[in-house]
Amino acid sequence: MYKRQGEADFVLERDTLKFSWRVRFDQLTSQPVAVRIHGPVPAEGEAPALFDVAPQSVEPPLEGDRILSLAEVTYLVRNSLYINVITTRYPDGEIRGRVRKLRPEC
Repeated sequence: MYKRQGEADFVLERDTLKFSWRVRFDQLTSQPVAVRIHGPVPAEGEAPALFDVAPQSVEPPLEGDRILSLAEVTYLVRNSLYINVITTRYPDGEIRGRVRKLRPEC
């Protein structure tokens, strides 16, 4: 029995639109092959992949960044993005989670 676990932290720098991430996961049923951000997604459903968060290697922890387009920022602030961990056993995604904005505590 597998107890899939995953966690992702994202940060958006408002001035530059630099989007950074740190993604961790373990106990998957098979080898991870890709980790992507998808969107925009309706309340329930699927969306196309927008970009890969593991272009070099899918060995966790995954860390990286990129500059978002204005459309991608719009999807982000509307909570319309999700992260998808794809494995050989689950080519449509084994772990999927919504990317949600959180306001920093002051």
